[in-house]
Amino acid sequence: MTLIEASLPVEWHELQVKVEQIYKECGFETEIDKNVSLARGSVDVDVYAEDRSNDPVATYICECKLWNNSRIPRSVVHSFRTVISDSGANFGIIISAEGFQSGAIEAAGNSNVLLFTFSQFQNQYIERWWEYYAFPIIHEAVGPLIEYTEPVNSRVSKAFKELNDRRKKRFLELRELYELSSLFITAFSMSPPGNPFLSSDTIYPTLPIVENLRNNTDKLFAKLPNEIVETETLREFVVVLLDYIRKGIDLFDDVFGKRI
Repeated sequence: MTLIEASLPVEWHELQVKVEQIYKECGFETEIDKNVSLARGSVDVDVYAEDRSNDPVATYICECKLWNNSRIPRSVVHSFRTVISDSGANFGIIISAEGFQSGAIEAAGNSNVLLFTFSQFQNQYIERWWEYYAFPIIHEAVGPLIEYTEPVNSRVSKAFKELNDRRKKRFLELRELYELSSLFITAFSMSPPGNPFLSSDTIYPTLPIVENLRNNTDKLFAKLPNEIVETETLREFVVVLLDYIRKGIDLFDDVFGKRI
């Protein structure tokens, strides 16, 4: 299963930070350790998130439980349901490293409290994360690389004619190196169905993509570094892909002495 993050945090606070980060990257307004008013008094919650793309605004309160070798019991869910009810939040989410006892699952039934492991939490938001965070930054970053490698670009062609022979040779070497890679990266900056590397039922790539590439085009696969095609999590995939894009653009910029 493709995930945003692979490793489970080793400390409770790290889990809290990762949950808040995913919500923020999904376009939510977030706050850690927010003090929330209740019908009587107040309580500090691990992660507070507002989905302002929803009308009316939807509010989420999350509790992060990193209990070693211990599943969450019924009593925790009952207490949390009271917090959600008294705070007026739309949804309460408990993220547990070790899962939940059967009584906890029963207690959350027919309520607005959702129970997730960290993997299940990621799966809940993975498509929105790709749409709001990963897709836009890849799409924005790859633009100059596309222009340098596309077959017809009048601006680049004009600048190419002004280069000396050594720089012309270097440009052609880089274009050959990055041309197919640019097509691949462009595909990931496209929405389905224009993206040939996405399955029909997701908007994000299934990782690792190495087998898919081998089945489709050995030539393209040979042009891509292993750290891209063998990456197993979406966050790492975005990081290494952006690094590859930026290094390629820098090499082309160096040929011309500036951004064309």
